[in-house]
Amino acid sequence: MDNRIWESGAGAAPPAAPAAPSAGYPSPGDPLTATPASKGGPYWYHQIGEELRAVIAAAGITPDHEDLGQLYEAIQRLIDAQSGNYSLDTGAADAYVVALDPPITAYSDGMTVRVKAITANNGASTLNAGGGAAALVSDVGGALVAGDVPAGGIFTATYIESAGKFYITAMVQSQGDARYALAGSVTANNIIINGGFAVNQRAYVSAATLAAGAYGHDRWKAGSGGGDYSFAQLAANTTITIAANKTLIQVVEDKNVHATRYVVSWAGTALARAGVNSATPSGSYAASPLVITGQTPGTVMSIEFGNGASAGTLGSVQIEASESAATASAFAIRPYGMELEMCFRYYEAGRAANYTGTSGGTGLLAASNYFKARKRVVPTCVVRDFAGTAGKCTLVTGVTGATTNNYACSDTATDNNRIVFSTPVGAQTQYGILYDWTADAEL
Repeated sequence: MDNRIWESGAGAAPPAAPAAPSAGYPSPGDPLTATPASKGGPYWYHQIGEELRAVIAAAGITPDHEDLGQLYEAIQRLIDAQSGNYSLDTGAADAYVVALDPPITAYSDGMTVRVKAITANNGASTLNAGGGAAALVSDVGGALVAGDVPAGGIFTATYIESAGKFYITAMVQSQGDARYALAGSVTANNIIINGGFAVNQRAYVSAATLAAGAYGHDRWKAGSGGGDYSFAQLAANTTITIAANKTLIQVVEDKNVHATRYVVSWAGTALARAGVNSATPSGSYAASPLVITGQTPGTVMSIEFGNGASAGTLGSVQIEASESAATASAFAIRPYGMELEMCFRYYEAGRAANYTGTSGGTGLLAASNYFKARKRVVPTCVVRDFAGTAGKCTLVTGVTGATTNNYACSDTATDNNRIVFSTPVGAQTQYGILYDWTADAEL
């Protein structure tokens, strides 16, 4: 609706309020007593129309006299924004605008906003959350392409001060399209993940103590006697040296096991043994290649590497399904981004932030992140405040962004797709919470 469109006779300026208004309820009047009927007048129509128009404008909708469903749509949008803990976009395609409560005039490093976009983007975009328009980019800093922000979609973006940009915290559509296209061009025959030791999310340090069951490089954990190893990290394919009397194990998820016979191959002096059908690796160690038989499809398989009382080198690890041959194929190096994406199913680390404004009653301030990949199971999550204290979060107070560590933080709704932790703050004006997190869904 548009209350400023009339059949004819529209004025150039709004009508003035009546100088001597008659307060009360409408009356038909009474001719017998010469009491006149109530008269609405131009200002009565004006005030009703402007009130309705304000609701439509607050929802980011341009009034249109031919659209009689705008008021209903506006109310629905405003209800959604209140219940969904996001700010409603009032800008245009490629130039998104939100008004935070309380408002801000400058952005701080790590500040995060959650936005419901009214229109889809057509290409490179900006976001203005009160501190001016800043570039809105993907989680790796790439410019957005058409469709990365869908109409009606909700996205979370974190401001990185050094770049002066808002980074969307989840993978956007164009990234997914590129990754799927890449996946179709690379062999998936190797069921070992991170066989070239390229991904090291836990930042394992060469030759550090690795206790039994603890993880070093992604997907590789120490055997029962520990798993210390040394390495010089390379960009593409790294060879490690497992210490004497130490072993490393990779457990292959049941969903990736589809055959009864496999050939294990690797480079280096380390020896290997296998554990089939969910069993712990056992028996004698052997040199590459190692043939595994009797594996039941759809059950877990494990492989353990070591070299007894001597150190052993290991790299280019591969497990391939093979009906008869004992000869291994050449090791295929996956692109780093693909290897990292596969590792995310089992382990991921990040930072969560939420600027929610005012907390009421005895409510909670919560912060969440969607994982970059759906986890194998609901992960075990550990959160830390900015001082590194586990189980605590950092509280951000007021528009100045003052931070306080050591606030109790608990898991409220974490699942396979996202982490959600919150802290009780009572009835006070807070600006938000921050925490670093890890999500572990390893086997």
